[in-house]
Amino acid sequence: MRFILLAALMLMSIPAFNQKYHLLGNGKGKGFALAAIAGASKGVCDALSHQPGVYGKSRFVKPDSWRNKYRNGDPAQGPAFPGATHVFVATTDLWHLSDLVRITSSLGSGVVVTRATFKQNPKPPKWHHIVDLAVMGLCHQVTFNLVYNVSRRKPLVFGWTMKF
Repeated sequence: MRFILLAALMLMSIPAFNQKYHLLGNGKGKGFALAAIAGASKGVCDALSHQPGVYGKSRFVKPDSWRNKYRNGDPAQGPAFPGATHVFVATTDLWHLSDLVRITSSLGSGVVVTRATFKQNPKPPKWHHIVDLAVMGLCHQVTFNLVYNVSRRKPLVFGWTMKF
């Protein structure tokens, strides 16, 4: 809980830091948004793993949803459709779809932020990379904690809860 409050305060200080160091310049904000999406996706994955049924009773979110990639839910009968067990596994259940979004968003955020850093300054100081990595990690962790704790119906900050 304290972490979310501290992270929110740190995120509010970004505009002042941005005026001097151009933290969000040249598209870095898009990279930080991708890191936030990756964190939210990780929260969905962990919520599905640790609280079965948290997102409903659909076949797409049930704990045994991994069976959706097999014909009639039976691994002995083979894949439900060509590529269901490897290439198109993200279409079979929410955990795999969320994990795919997490991986692509994480990689994308690193590429976008690194490209923006070098576009801004061809030879940036090392501390620019450290700050970028810290902000990406902060964006990731804040959204992870929000999604995971909201799905568990745990209080976020000052006892506030969100229900959906």
